[in-house]
Amino acid sequence: MSLDGVLSRIAEIRNAHASLGPAAVGSVASTPTRAATSAPTTAGGSGGSSGMLAPAAGSISFADVLDAAASRRQLVSTITGAAVPGPAAFGGGVARLPGTSGPATATPAGYTSGVALPTTGDLGPLPDAARRYVGLIDAAAAAEGLDPALLRAVAWTESGFDAGAVSRAGATGLLQLMPATAASLGVDPTDPADNARGGARYLRQQLDRFGRVDLALAAYNAGPGAVQRHGGIPPYAETQAYVRRVIERAQQLGGTR
Repeated sequence: MSLDGVLSRIAEIRNAHASLGPAAVGSVASTPTRAATSAPTTAGGSGGSSGMLAPAAGSISFADVLDAAASRRQLVSTITGAAVPGPAAFGGGVARLPGTSGPATATPAGYTSGVALPTTGDLGPLPDAARRYVGLIDAAAAAEGLDPALLRAVAWTESGFDAGAVSRAGATGLLQLMPATAASLGVDPTDPADNARGGARYLRQQLDRFGRVDLALAAYNAGPGAVQRHGGIPPYAETQAYVRRVIERAQQLGGTR
């Protein structure tokens, strides 16, 4: 069954339980499929059965479906490295799996967009700190039509995948957004997901403006005005080294031209 199918089943069972009322639900829950252990369970006591009895054979409980949905969400998160919102049964706002255009599911209360489950995949040459954030980086790259290897290389070079990094000039987060740049992009640079989205959008803008990866990277580092004034990569040692390093790293990651 697909994740959407599981979520739909959750909603059906939840609605059915609500319509039956407490007495009806209690009568179903009281039909055990296994015998309780010999030691009794009392309120606040220990020993014996937990007091939670399985429903009759052939039926499926609300808890069973929740467990199945949680397992499937964990699997998707492990594969993508991105946090997956919980089912509609938990309430909350509407969200989509990062980097997709699939059907919306509800975000559990307390879900933070900037927290992604660590990826268990091979990071290649990336530092271990990247494990927590590559899902956010890849989702942001996909949203802006960027080579994910390029955006990973930018994050690696800018902050070493340190979401709390702040430069002497005030650049913040994974992709080291300056406060004015973040404000112009409408993102919160202290939130890792927002920072990734803002950095991806800003890099996309430079690629659209200059038409070349090296010039876009130079603009990302030194500002588009400097690239425009110099008619190419500015003659700044830091910017020239930055462009070389990012491109080399992107190539190590199997990306860019």
